[in-house]
Amino acid sequence: MELNNIETCDNEQVNSNSEETSTNQWRLKCFQKRKLIWIIISIVLLILIIIIPIIVIKTKKTDVKQMSTTVITTETLTKLTTEETRPKYKKYNQQGITVAGGNGEGDGLNQLFDPSNIIIDENKAILIVDKGNDRIVEWKYGSNNGQIIAGGNRTGDENDQLCYLMDMIDDKENDALIIFEFGKNRIVRWFRKNQTYHKILVFGVLPIHLAMDKNGSIYISEIGQNEVRRWKDGDTTHGILVAGGNGKGEESNQLNSPTHLSFDDEGNLYVVDQYNHRIQKFQISYD
Repeated sequence: MELNNIETCDNEQVNSNSEETSTNQWRLKCFQKRKLIWIIISIVLLILIIIIPIIVIKTKKTDVKQMSTTVITTETLTKLTTEETRPKYKKYNQQGITVAGGNGEGDGLNQLFDPSNIIIDENKAILIVDKGNDRIVEWKYGSNNGQIIAGGNRTGDENDQLCYLMDMIDDKENDALIIFEFGKNRIVRWFRKNQTYHKILVFGVLPIHLAMDKNGSIYISEIGQNEVRRWKDGDTTHGILVAGGNGKGEESNQLNSPTHLSFDDEGNLYVVDQYNHRIQKFQISYD
């Protein structure tokens, strides 16, 4: 009886140990499965953490590229459109062509000496103030030589002589040139056809510059008097004052050594006010 009890106890102990072992093995397996699942989840999360930013960055780069392409395309189209609508100009030739003179200083018909002013007429001929030779020369288009149309007979007081020319304007209406001779302090009208001149005015002032308005009146800038005057055919005086004449100064009604003159299409007079470092505009009354 006791022996049976002992065996029964042993069997129960064995069964108990066996169940405990089985439970431990099950727990171990469950733990391993859980561990595996967590490892898999961790790996997936890690992959997602790595992949998602890469996808976002690539997407942004694609968007930027598309935007850049759009901008470049727009700029290109704008440039092409601008180039198509912009007037096309030929590139200028930086190499000049001698069209008058260029044969050294001298008084030959193919030479000039200290030229100071030019006029291009309707036939493309060049009218040149050849100051050093006291003459006006006409250089026809394509010619190798000039033709003397005024002066050229040395300095003097004779009708065919000029003295130290300073300025010249074209008087088309009378087929003449208006010439200022500084050496004689006078302004003359030199008729081109008969090679004669008519004295207009005599001045005892510093060098003068000339201009002509649409009505044929002559404008004279007097540097020494700091004024601009207008002279019309038939005037017996020095003309009327149109600008300056209030002493040397920088006020709006004053000039300081006026030099070159010019007119716009509306008949306004522009004066180079040299030592005031400005250009003055004057509205002229043509009454």
